[in-house]
Amino acid sequence: MSAITALNQFAQTDQNMSSSLYSTALTQFGSVSPLITQINAASTQIAQLNGQITSAQASGQSAVALFDQRDAAINQLAGLIGATADSNGNVTVGGVPLVSGTSALKLSTTGSGAAIGLSVSLAKGSLPLNVSQVGGQLGGIMAGAQSTLNLQAQVDGFARTTATALN
Repeated sequence: MSAITALNQFAQTDQNMSSSLYSTALTQFGSVSPLITQINAASTQIAQLNGQITSAQASGQSAVALFDQRDAAINQLAGLIGATADSNGNVTVGGVPLVSGTSALKLSTTGSGAAIGLSVSLAKGSLPLNVSQVGGQLGGIMAGAQSTLNLQAQVDGFARTTATALN
């Protein structure tokens, strides 16, 4: 096999690997939207339960079952996004609120493809959510996709360095 043939095979293999890594990252990012739908539904449920708990307590009724339901929804959010809550049912992720009393703030994506990010919608704008502060399933997916993109960049860098050295 000639050197030129070997270099062409190397270039093709590198291009295939790079394309495959990018495709894998995009597939991972594609699973973000369904998780955000689940996160927003759980946040809405917690906000509604916060209101029901307040009403029940104000009227002297037992709110034990409502607390149990809210705890389950908070645990679900913890698994989905690494959320934490205080004793009043206010939920945050990395210090950014998702639920404040009876208000559920909407989590959404920003950007698209490999440039995807997260933000929380507020009454007057939105607040970016640092992806490194996100835990749970969503954090794992985002971190895995970013690691795959970093690996793709390293593969591409190796190919450029090799091509430069051989020219």
